[in-house]
Amino acid sequence: ALGGRTLYLRSADGRYDFYYAHLDSYADGLAPGTAVRRGDRIGAVGATGNARGPHLPLQVLDLSGGGRGTPVNPYPMYQSA
Repeated sequence: ALGGRTLYLRSADGRYDFYYAHLDSYADGLAPGTAVRRGDRIGAVGATGNARGPHLPLQVLDLSGGGRGTPVNPYPMYQSA
């Protein structure tokens, strides 16, 4: 797969998915449905899939329009955090 080892996290309100790609590994104990909080380790940066070196892409998808979600700029979310 292009993104290699990937992870989707759903926001508590169900409006957003947070997509991480090219992970080297998942955190111990992480499984579908596991609740995570700010600061929890979810995985390790890697170079799986079509990556040319270790890095961690993040994509925020707005699910309110249906389907797989619409990519949105995450910057405003992190400014208010």
